[in-house]
Amino acid sequence: MADSEIIHAVKQMAVTRTNLLNVARMVVKTLVDKSAFDPIEDEDSDLQNFCVVIEHILSHRLQIQWSSTWFSSSNEPFNFWDIIKKFALQSTIINIEDMSDEVQTSSGKGRAWIRLVLVQKKLLQFFDNLLANQTKLALYYQPQAFMLCEETTLLTENLRCLNGIDFNLCLRGGNFDAGIYFEIKYAPYLKFEQCQSSKEDDMVENTKLDSSLVMKDIAASHPLAADELLHLREQLKTEKEQKNYFEELVTVRDGQIKQLQSQLTTLSKESDAQRRQLEAVVLELQQQLYVVGYCLISQ
Repeated sequence: MADSEIIHAVKQMAVTRTNLLNVARMVVKTLVDKSAFDPIEDEDSDLQNFCVVIEHILSHRLQIQWSSTWFSSSNEPFNFWDIIKKFALQSTIINIEDMSDEVQTSSGKGRAWIRLVLVQKKLLQFFDNLLANQTKLALYYQPQAFMLCEETTLLTENLRCLNGIDFNLCLRGGNFDAGIYFEIKYAPYLKFEQCQSSKEDDMVENTKLDSSLVMKDIAASHPLAADELLHLREQLKTEKEQKNYFEELVTVRDGQIKQLQSQLTTLSKESDAQRRQLEAVVLELQQQLYVVGYCLISQ
């Protein structure tokens, strides 16, 4: 493959990762917006799309696993269920394996697991564990995979919002084995729209801030005061948006700090292990020197 073709392929893989990250952000934002007014249940289209997005992310550029017998050989890629089994909490894996009478395929088990950890609020913990095990994860993914790039860190920061949502999902009776591959629905997120309950809530707030009758009276008798009131209203709206932005920024920074603390703990453990190994080597060398010295004296 020519260098230009390799560069083009790398750029296209970056575009795929960016698309997956952005649609994940939008669907998380939609779920958070909905959850303030209604519970998130199985039939929710945004929930279903979110599960498909996570499946695509975990399946992006999985390695080929080679297996052979005396009679045949195969080179199928890993399934995202293989990643889940390797890095997820064992208790969640056992819960899914207990559903073997309803879910038989690897993809079906993975889809059921995603819904289970949403209910148990353990999806973020799973992705934190993946971030802490990038070396092991590289055995399952090809270069430029989503799970091996910085997009995973950005996604994990957004997933923290989901811990504040109560998902009302039922795993029994779900047709998780149906189909091999599900496409992501991008259309609903090309333009973000608030749910109806959220719009009504904003209308109530706006009514409290600015009663139309009061505005008409002020505009008729005091035009300058009406302009000043409108200016204050816009200023209040701007400050509210800034407040929401800074709150979200604080949440992101908290996530980054936790990640750095986790990495620091891992490095500290590795350093201690290496120190103990060096101490053992030094002791072994001292013992060997003692034996050599004793042999020389004996001669």
